[in-house]
Amino acid sequence: KVIIMIYIENIEYLFFLLLIPFFIICFIFYRGWQKKQLKKISSKNLEFLLESNKSIFKTNLKSTLKLISIFFLIISLSNPIIESGWKEVTRQGIEIVVALDVSHSMTCEDFAPSRMQSAKKGITTLLKKLNNDKIGLVAFAGEAHTKIPITTDYKLILRKLSKIDTGSVITQGTDIGEAISQSMNSFDFDNQLNKSIIIITDGEDWENKAIAEARKASEKNVSIHTLSYGTDSGGLIFTDKTRKPREDKENNPIITKKNDILLSEISSITEGTHCKADAVNPNIGINKIQKALNKIEKNKITDIQATESTSTFIYFSALAFCLIILEIILSDKKKV
Repeated sequence: KVIIMIYIENIEYLFFLLLIPFFIICFIFYRGWQKKQLKKISSKNLEFLLESNKSIFKTNLKSTLKLISIFFLIISLSNPIIESGWKEVTRQGIEIVVALDVSHSMTCEDFAPSRMQSAKKGITTLLKKLNNDKIGLVAFAGEAHTKIPITTDYKLILRKLSKIDTGSVITQGTDIGEAISQSMNSFDFDNQLNKSIIIITDGEDWENKAIAEARKASEKNVSIHTLSYGTDSGGLIFTDKTRKPREDKENNPIITKKNDILLSEISSITEGTHCKADAVNPNIGINKIQKALNKIEKNKITDIQATESTSTFIYFSALAFCLIILEIILSDKKKV
């Protein structure tokens, strides 16, 4: 029996499909406006000659080709992944959810090139060290979203991680409590696997729900490990384009500093580990997290894993390009 599964790598791009009905409406209004303008600037004989020489079918076909090419271009950006050739894999491991802070403060450059880029490198290093655990990925700022449900497909996590930035979460701010809550929702508590959350952040928290959510996690025997990025002296947050420092309501430059006290308290509540990233040796914190995870009792994991994974980006892009070329070379004139 052949099993083929398809998942969307960049599902957020599918929202652009909502523009297609808008383009159709614009096309209809444009055709109407075009006819009105033609009547204003031409005689009836000239208008008849121009319209009679144009094929309505070909005109509509060209417009349809444009819309279909836009459709395939959007699909290519979302990058459907086709997985096949499944096999059963048995291993010893735990369930882990990595919650990455994507708030504006993580763009601070007191860690070169920035806190967020350093954190993403740290997560990449961690994934290379862990082989048998099931891992999920949550991005959070003022709200939290699951970017990758818990999986054994580390390559998928790495692909998604490379594209995560401050735009991955619309509501800005920092709500560590929401990150913990969303991470807890990612777990399957029906299985017997031990579970752990890794929060990677500078520790700034605007909502003050983190301690309460940490206690809820502790009640379900979920350990929370925290890894802070940033310096004690802190730094400025620059805008993306103008490189102007971000300002508060009083027009003062915002200085963002890490908060190890809060993160340490969160970890201690759940008997987890709190580590500080080091700008000189960036792997120190990750290595400590890995050692803490290795101490957690591993349980048997039976999983179905694909042996073949195919990205369809190039195929849909090529199809969209071919349709655009066809639309360009296709004449809307009637055959003589």
